[in-house]
Amino acid sequence: MKRLIIMSLFFLLLAGGLHAQPCFPAEEIEKSLRDNFDAEPVRRGFVNENTVVEWWESPEGQFSIFRRTATGYLCVVDEGQFSHKPIKEPKGEDS
Repeated sequence: MKRLIIMSLFFLLLAGGLHAQPCFPAEEIEKSLRDNFDAEPVRRGFVNENTVVEWWESPEGQFSIFRRTATGYLCVVDEGQFSHKPIKEPKGEDS
């Protein structure tokens, strides 16, 4: 978890501030997420013809949300760690 926070802060500082959305070549971010955190994309959603939002998760419950641009960059939107049960419990048969 500490590595994820440090990596995220490093990216934010490189972008010139904590309010900016730092953007990097998608291949670099994807490799880093897979190699360092065993993370994979779990959701994608189209914003418009130029932008896709992606949600990445690691097996340990770390998540990152990115905006993917048409020019091949991933921009950090947010990141965090799951610490609560789902808001709505999944429906299913009782055991």
